Amino acid sequence: MIHEPSVAPAGDLKTRRREEREEAILGAALDLIVRGGVDGLTVQALARAMRWSVGALYRYYPSKDAVLSELQVRVLRGIGRGLSAQVDAALGGADDSPDAALRALLLATESFRAVAEQEPAQFALICSVLATPQELLSGVEAAAVGVELRALLGSVGVLVQRATDRGALGPGPTLLLWSSMQGLLQMKKLARFDASLRDLPGLVHLLVDALLLGFGADPARLAHARSSL
Repeated sequence: MIHEPSVAPAGDLKTRRREEREEAILGAALDLIVRGGVDGLTVQALARAMRWSVGALYRYYPSKDAVLSELQVRVLRGIGRGLSAQVDAALGGADDSPDAALRALLLATESFRAVAEQEPAQFALICSVLATPQELLSGVEAAAVGVELRALLGSVGVLVQRATDRGALGPGPTLLLWSSMQGLLQMKKLARFDASLRDLPGLVHLLVDALLLGFGADPARLAHARSSL
């Protein structure tokens, strides 16, 4: 699980214990989703996984929707933080050139690819939610997830716009870039049937580069930015 930074005072043992139990609940919920999809997450199944009564579970989360919403919020927020940290650490904000802007965007795509490889359970949650045709959440729960999703896509959009403003790209839709990567990364499970999918990082590079070239990137500049990662 992605852990939220604790805001409780260091000596507040009761609060820390509650946070630990919430983390355990969310971890068990994520395991259920990985094994059985979103439909595999029910309050009853989650209570069994925790070896609790349903009533005990309700003391922490009032519904399945509340659990699912919190899971999505934390995963999306964690992806966004990882993306920002990787870009900031690599660039430091000092270089304002077109090459640096393009490199920052490539680093963002690499950060998302790393989630699929290094945090498969979290990536599976995203895939399960997106692949389910029905609306899973409504009201406050859906709104909370929407805020984090817009923030994540917005941070990538800032990088796309930055590269566009500096002449490294022409206009291009951020959602197309992100959703194309999402779709390709889900193909990993088919690698045993298709040898070409065994080099998924290479395919992701090809996909991202093809899209950025379609957005107007100069081939030589893009190749240089890719080689500098």
